[in-house]
Amino acid sequence: MLEYRWTSSRTISLYVTSDLSQPLSSVSTTISPATLVPHYDPDTCLLFLSGKGDSSIIAYEYVEDKEPYLFDVAPFACGSPHQAVSYLPKYLCDVKRVEIARAVRLCKATVEPIFFKVPRTRTEYFQDDVYPETRVTWEAALTSQEWLSGEDGVQSSLSLRPHDMEPLSEAPKAAPAPKKYQSYNPDFKTDEEKKEELMSAMIEKMGDQDEDPLPQEAMDGCDSDEWSD
Repeated sequence: MLEYRWTSSRTISLYVTSDLSQPLSSVSTTISPATLVPHYDPDTCLLFLSGKGDSSIIAYEYVEDKEPYLFDVAPFACGSPHQAVSYLPKYLCDVKRVEIARAVRLCKATVEPIFFKVPRTRTEYFQDDVYPETRVTWEAALTSQEWLSGEDGVQSSLSLRPHDMEPLSEAPKAAPAPKKYQSYNPDFKTDEEKKEELMSAMIEKMGDQDEDPLPQEAMDGCDSDEWSD
């Protein structure tokens, strides 16, 4: 539920359906007189918000067991204001590019597609932690007559995994990446290796000093028979 105040500061309020007397949490967002239109993706728990005249799309992540339940996500900057934003069915997302949402926005003289992606490595694998089985919201679970008669229906679900992609959860573990300096300098030594080399050099130097004659041994002195009793 969205709440608006006279200051034009837009506030998002989260309610529990069993108790609408007070919000579970409220988060203040941008200042604008435009009405925010929400779009919620249950697969990623992301809430997208946009209004007429906005030049960006606000996003929040919903976390069920952590207050304040709604956490900021980097907004999507559009560069120019739009009249409206409409989101397409989830099966149209390009999972090989890790798209989590696809939409079109109506501008002053154009209709522009926009894409929301998650930055991931190893994109040759299907990111099954990002793409659980999605609800088939574009198909009705009941006919109008069934709904009017009081029947309940359950929406079917659909896997978005292409047949030619293995899931990431079954992929072999990736080899550890080379360290920053070792990748550029094959002669790079760690602090521990430097310490061991320094200690070895000091011990070797001390050993060399023991083998060298002392300075006083090279000086002329009295023979033993010159000493008097």
